[in-house]
Amino acid sequence: MIEYPFEKNLRADNARMSPGLWKAEGPQRSHMERTLEFVRAVRFHLGRWVFPVVEPICILMENLRPQVRRHFEQAIKNLERHNLAGGLMNLNMVLSLKPDHFLARVYRGRIYLREKQFRLASEDFVQASEISTYRFAHYNVRREYLDALHEGARHRKEEMESVNHETLSQEEFESLLEMDDAEEMLQEEDVALFEEDLELTGDEREKFQHMGPITGSEADSTDWDKVIKQLTSRFK
Repeated sequence: MIEYPFEKNLRADNARMSPGLWKAEGPQRSHMERTLEFVRAVRFHLGRWVFPVVEPICILMENLRPQVRRHFEQAIKNLERHNLAGGLMNLNMVLSLKPDHFLARVYRGRIYLREKQFRLASEDFVQASEISTYRFAHYNVRREYLDALHEGARHRKEEMESVNHETLSQEEFESLLEMDDAEEMLQEEDVALFEEDLELTGDEREKFQHMGPITGSEADSTDWDKVIKQLTSRFK
């Protein structure tokens, strides 16, 4: 029989599993609660003892169809070669043919977890738990499911922090726009002051009213360079 990956540390994982997970909370427990806890502990230990015998039968039963077995064994070979893309493709084929394939759900969830697709990993682990609670417990998938939830929450927190940083950048951009508006207002004020400088005084208006049109001889005799220099020096 083909040796399946991820099962090499199964005995060590099972040793870490404790029936204390089912202890009732609170300072006092009723006789019924203690009895249920004892029954669950006994059932867990019995299940762990018979698991090495029962699991090969479960694997055989879920791979009875030749197409399912072929794709699943190819997925195992790809995973042993660290070909995650090929393994994922084969597992997708297995689940399309047999959606309640427990190990295909677990292995695909582990691939998603490694690829940091935490939501997809959580969904596969939940499906595996619904397919077989017994196998889910004795493969210790619960720990990996909690890891997927924890990493997913941390990833979402980092995304939110990144979004907040982008929002601050947008606020800074808007502040720059406000600075541009202020500069534009200052420029408008400069233009208004320049126009005020061009306005004539009362004496200048009176002189211009008594002046006639400029004759050709006056235009020829005028030193226009001097006039321009006087005008430009006024606004320096």
